[in-house]
Amino acid sequence: MNVTEGDFGLVDNGTSHRVFKADKRIVCEMTVKGGQVVWDKNGRSRDDWSATPPTNPAL
Repeated sequence: MNVTEGDFGLVDNGTSHRVFKADKRIVCEMTVKGGQVVWDKNGRSRDDWSATPPTNPAL
């Protein structure tokens, strides 16, 4: 999770047509299911690009 600052409108779908104004929101960065990363927004679970060789040397 990551806290992002800005100008946001938070809504509760299905219960109201109103909006709650906020200057912060929580953003999901990664999803882990059964001990495996299944979604990784910013590649936090991967090795750094400069520290690993290419997987296909012909490229």
